[in-house]
Amino acid sequence: MENNNFRVSLYRILKPLSATLDLISKIVVDHHRTVTYISYMLGKGLKLPRDQLRDLVIASLIHDIGTFQLNQDIADLSFDNNDRLHAEVGYLLLKNYFPLPTVPEIIRHHHREWQDYSNKFQVQQVSVLCHILFLADRIATLIDNQKDIFAQVKSIEKRISDNSGRRFWPMAVKAFLRVSKKEYFWLNIINSAQMGKVLDENEELYYDYIDLDQLIDLSEIISHITDFRSPFTATHSAGTAFVAEELARWFHLSAEECKMMRIAGFTHDIGKLAVPLEILNKTGKLNEREWEIMKSHAYYTYLVLSQLEELKTINHWASYHHETLRGDGYPFHLDKPFLPLGSRIMSVADVFTAITEDRPYRKGMNQGEVLKILEEMATNNIIDQEITAVITSNYSYFNKIREKAQKKPGQVYRQFKLMIEKKRKEQLKST
Repeated sequence: MENNNFRVSLYRILKPLSATLDLISKIVVDHHRTVTYISYMLGKGLKLPRDQLRDLVIASLIHDIGTFQLNQDIADLSFDNNDRLHAEVGYLLLKNYFPLPTVPEIIRHHHREWQDYSNKFQVQQVSVLCHILFLADRIATLIDNQKDIFAQVKSIEKRISDNSGRRFWPMAVKAFLRVSKKEYFWLNIINSAQMGKVLDENEELYYDYIDLDQLIDLSEIISHITDFRSPFTATHSAGTAFVAEELARWFHLSAEECKMMRIAGFTHDIGKLAVPLEILNKTGKLNEREWEIMKSHAYYTYLVLSQLEELKTINHWASYHHETLRGDGYPFHLDKPFLPLGSRIMSVADVFTAITEDRPYRKGMNQGEVLKILEEMATNNIIDQEITAVITSNYSYFNKIREKAQKKPGQVYRQFKLMIEKKRKEQLKST
């Protein structure tokens, strides 16, 4: 399978990730789509150029991405709450590899009030988009989905108008008041599917394609978002990705397929975003209910990646990593005839990485222990014997690949946590 012409829309890649961000919140449903829709409508009302509208929509889709590292609910539910730490964390996650360099800056400043920067910040292009996103985010916090939407419009308009020129950019407020007069604006907000349809129908305005190499960079960001939530998994996806990619070469997959294998490795645990941190970080044995929740992560990985036809192969390789050849894995209970080579490679790479890597609560297993576990799993038809034999016969080679792959994200993780703590202390001092 050759993928020399592989191209996928950045917008369509981020849409399912955006939806996943809401999985962790038990209170807010569809927050990111709502904010994106409001941002889009405000941007259209302000007649933003195409590139600015694109950056605004993309930033809105993932604007609260930093909340995952802070163990807090997505979105500041209080209109007056203006905690900025998660915005800074989102910027730190995205700044090095994101395909659109303006987007991390927009996310970084999307809780900056107009009065903070009205003299020195508004002249910059990025600041206009920050102010629009901030307004859209605050409008979304005022909407009560349990009440009649039109009974809320006047009070929402008043709250926003009262803060024009102080918290909010006056031109953006005027754009909101204009669009607020149109009933369909509010009716779409209470109809999630229609909000999505409006955004999808106009995606040519922000439809930028990325190639396979750019998708590798984006998938590495996704692995940080997933893995950095817990010290137990801080470097796991990187190790799995590079071991799986090298195994793919041993089995003569094409150069493009090897890249796809790395992407699958980086994204195979994206479904863990739906697993609460108290379960991810539990050092003891999980109880039955906790184990069921943990196992659901493979299903959510499938759910996220299945929304793009272009990622169908990558999805199967990534989300079947806990299936077994004998059919008693999870979540689909597929057996060998239904598990492609890439999926079987990912299973072996995942197990090998998990048992050899160090965790805060234990050291990685030694070679003898690793070989015993892998060989027993292969003999019991849990993982593929031929793929396992490549690892066991070349243990030092693959372990060095795993160690090298995990070294950089390990350093990034430690620096990342130090920066978060520094920003947290700075924020406390300023309050």
